[in-house]
Amino acid sequence: MTSIVDHVHLAPASGLDARLARLLADWLPRQRWYGGKGARIDVDSGVRVLARLDLLPDRDPGLAMVVVEVRPDGREPERYQVFIGARRELPDRLAHAEIGSVRDEHGAAWHCYDGLHDPELAGWLLERLAAGEVIGPLRFHMLPGRRIDEGLRSLVLTGEQSNTSVIFGDKLIAKFLRRTVAGVNPDLELSLALADSGSRNIPQPVGWIDLTLSLEDLGATRPGPAPRGAPDDHDDARDENGRPRAGEGSTGYGDYGGPEPITVATVSEFLPTATDGWLLAQTSVRDLYAQPPGTSPKAAGGDFGPEARRLGKATARVHHDLATMLPTGRMEPDELERVAEAMIAHLHHAAGRVAELEPYVPALSGILRRLTTIDEPIPTQRVHGDFHLGQVMRTVHGWVLLDFEGEPSRSLEERRAMAPAVKDVAGMARSFDYAAHHLGGDPAAAQAWAERNFNSFCKGYASVNGHDPREQDTLLKCYEIDKAIYEAVYEAANRPTWLHIPLGAIRRLAAGQAE
Repeated sequence: MTSIVDHVHLAPASGLDARLARLLADWLPRQRWYGGKGARIDVDSGVRVLARLDLLPDRDPGLAMVVVEVRPDGREPERYQVFIGARRELPDRLAHAEIGSVRDEHGAAWHCYDGLHDPELAGWLLERLAAGEVIGPLRFHMLPGRRIDEGLRSLVLTGEQSNTSVIFGDKLIAKFLRRTVAGVNPDLELSLALADSGSRNIPQPVGWIDLTLSLEDLGATRPGPAPRGAPDDHDDARDENGRPRAGEGSTGYGDYGGPEPITVATVSEFLPTATDGWLLAQTSVRDLYAQPPGTSPKAAGGDFGPEARRLGKATARVHHDLATMLPTGRMEPDELERVAEAMIAHLHHAAGRVAELEPYVPALSGILRRLTTIDEPIPTQRVHGDFHLGQVMRTVHGWVLLDFEGEPSRSLEERRAMAPAVKDVAGMARSFDYAAHHLGGDPAAAQAWAERNFNSFCKGYASVNGHDPREQDTLLKCYEIDKAIYEAVYEAANRPTWLHIPLGAIRRLAAGQAE
């Protein structure tokens, strides 16, 4: 199918690309990972194909990687990547992944679909990784000492909000990053650093795929000059093993203005027997609610306290390893003042979108301003950035931390920025609160469960790092508030029936009550 699979095509788009763009304008808003939900996309002009990499020429099925720019009404443009499969006849098992049909120059119809759902095409991509191939600007990087078994059957996982994960057998999981952002993805960056440290508290990385196209080729605006100490070109930005090289700047790896690699996918070991931390916590909460009123969380059959303590230890070890392997810094009082201003601005912006926040703005603003009273520098380092019970798994050997990508709605610069380690601790405090309250049981019992497990988590953390995060009360509370505000905006837009959870926390925090 030479009309789709040819070689590398860059903007301006061909007639075929224009037809694909119209199909994607209808298909993209229906995908879970699409970030512009609620905003209209013009079918004729709302999507533009910036680049098309034809990976399987003259094949049925064919495969092309397409990078598109989406311009939702009233919002900033976003870029996404889609691996488009193409078949003359689409089997029923792939009907759910269909994007639409196009005709080639001979008038023949081809069914276009999300190629990641096709085991034949997903397997082909995995084979390219195993071989460490380079296909034009698309590079497949296999880490030294890793191996990939042949014939692993693929399956796309459901339920992810911002990416697409594909498991291969019970061995590997590939996370395809749907949003196209120039720069090393934090999940890849931090996972490689932790693997180099010898950490056993993460799934071990196996490899990754990246794309090297200049920002002009993608129709984007170039960033400003590279910061001091940043690499000047793509090759110098990698070490002798081909890994992204750590830089001297505040983001760990250098941000530079050349044809910066775009992380397309990361591949790591799959943990088939591990249990999701959120599910374990939910079991504990249900056990508590099944007990007679007044039963303490510790006395309930499924007490989560010991696991929370172990999780605190694992988190502290990961923070220690990140601080050892990557640059660290200090947040001076003047920067704390800027952080306070940013958090207050975030609060006012959120209150404009979620009316239920408005009554708490004065009290929360007063608490956030307390950051300006901290007169000692605060250590900063690379952190997880979106830490909660759904980002950890319990294996037979202990807890592992997943998905160091940071909050998906934040810019890459924000997600790669250093922060106080207590930011992650605040994220886990919020997650314990969610686990306790979302089942709708007795509020007093829920609060007791959340407090017991957060305290156990902090004790475990302190036993490894030598300091208790609760001692940084002002900093901890401000990060909790900022996270709860973020949650309120998210829930109002996506899960209105859950909005009461962050609002309850905001009410308690505004009243000065401990979480």
